[in-house]
Amino acid sequence: MTLAKTQCFVLLLSGLLILLEGAFRVTTPLVLGLFLQDLQDEDSPAEKIFLLALLLSVLNILQTFMHHVAFYYTMRLGYGFRSVTIGVVFNRLFTLPGSALDSSVMDTGKLINLISNDVQRFEEAAVFFHYLWEALLEAALILVLLSFQLTFVSGLAGVGMTVLAIPVQLRVARELSQRRGKVARSTDTRVRFMSEVITGISSVKSFAWENSFFATMSSIRLTEVNHMRVSLTLKSINYALYFCSPHVASFATFMVFVTLGGTLTLPKVFTVMSLLQVLRLVIGRAWTRAIETNSEAMASCHRIESFLDLADTELQGPAEGVGGA
Repeated sequence: MTLAKTQCFVLLLSGLLILLEGAFRVTTPLVLGLFLQDLQDEDSPAEKIFLLALLLSVLNILQTFMHHVAFYYTMRLGYGFRSVTIGVVFNRLFTLPGSALDSSVMDTGKLINLISNDVQRFEEAAVFFHYLWEALLEAALILVLLSFQLTFVSGLAGVGMTVLAIPVQLRVARELSQRRGKVARSTDTRVRFMSEVITGISSVKSFAWENSFFATMSSIRLTEVNHMRVSLTLKSINYALYFCSPHVASFATFMVFVTLGGTLTLPKVFTVMSLLQVLRLVIGRAWTRAIETNSEAMASCHRIESFLDLADTELQGPAEGVGGA
């Protein structure tokens, strides 16, 4: 909430732009259905067909424009979050007493990782933050439109096949958040260890400790790589769901509609498939990516808050000792 208050205007503006982009994205399949229906109708005037084609072009141009402008402001929002967080970390760092430099709070590897890796998560999360709510709103609207195009049951079947992946995505996001913390801790250990080795390289060479330190470094790096491998595997699960969902949803939608006695036409097929593609985009990609990036950002936020809280403890420690004396 504190970060959001620092960029309140950009946060609201980017949310409005993403909402408008979603409106254009959902409207395009409906206009496409009307366009195909008029093409099939021999009595439809040519002027109307050309106007619908022009409207399709305008909607695509507006969607592209809104998309790029919205991402500009969300990236700007991420830059702001990153700058503010770096400023807070450095501000706390400069107010620490000299005695705190030897404490675990001031661990070199941890500080480098906070500034270089953890704050980067805020920049990535800001780009997809609004899709946490906009994607769900768009999915509900798509369900309503599918109900008008076919039936409510068939529309529910198509949306349901996509929504069924949400519990898996939530589980993956939770595991990603935990793995992000493990990767960060492993990176802290590796950076700290290498810093100590480089600082005392004279002693390492004098006592011929190269092999021992290399074995230790390889073990630390192997642990870090294993955590990263699991994180990438979890992300690949989300991408697999993203690519499979429209085909499974289309099959379920049309199967239920035909089973209930419905008749498929070319405009209905293209409109429904376009809406399901939009659903895949907003749920299978944007919403999933929003969960991934924001869960990682929450893990980084907890790490930064832990650093700031520990810094406060270090600041209070010397004062209590003087008072007691």
